[in-house]
Amino acid sequence: MKTFVPNEFLIDISDNRCIRCQVCVRQCSFSALSFDYTSNQVRVCEDNCVGCQRCVIFCPTDAILVQHNEIGYKKNAYWQSRVLS
Repeated sequence: MKTFVPNEFLIDISDNRCIRCQVCVRQCSFSALSFDYTSNQVRVCEDNCVGCQRCVIFCPTDAILVQHNEIGYKKNAYWQSRVLS
């Protein structure tokens, strides 16, 4: 089922800087990145991204940028554990 809730994180991969080494694909434990052999590109599934930044850290050419989605849900001060108790 497709949800209309915005993704929490956005992944941007610079095609000019990417050398197709697939280190990011192997480091992603959540299947947010995959490699498409027909187009020779890294594919992004932002629905699975948890923002751990492992792909960014291990990318040898700094081709990946993971950012918090500004149009997503905003944090609510009333949902903090000190307020709820």
